[in-house]
Amino acid sequence: IKVLQGREYFWRLNREGNILAKKLFDEAIALDPKYPASYWLLGMTHVMDAWFDWGKSKEDSLSRAIELAQKTISLDDLDSNAHGLLSAAYRLKGNHDKAIAEESC
Repeated sequence: IKVLQGREYFWRLNREGNILAKKLFDEAIALDPKYPASYWLLGMTHVMDAWFDWGKSKEDSLSRAIELAQKTISLDDLDSNAHGLLSAAYRLKGNHDKAIAEESC
């Protein structure tokens, strides 16, 4: 239920919703650390922080998003959302070759 609640806040596409979504996705991970969707959705909140300059550091936000995407992939290598997250983070970092490689996964 935490993931569904977090998605509701995430899709508000504003800073406040992103903060609440992040909290709920963290709680979802604490409840079930093997559920991949919690990680990639949390990663998306960090991409949004970087994209809209909502976080303290764009670089830190993107690094965290990449870590979360890699964690998701470690749980489910076929999770296309995780590869999309990784692609988005690489694109925002300016690493286009890696972004394109992830798009083809």
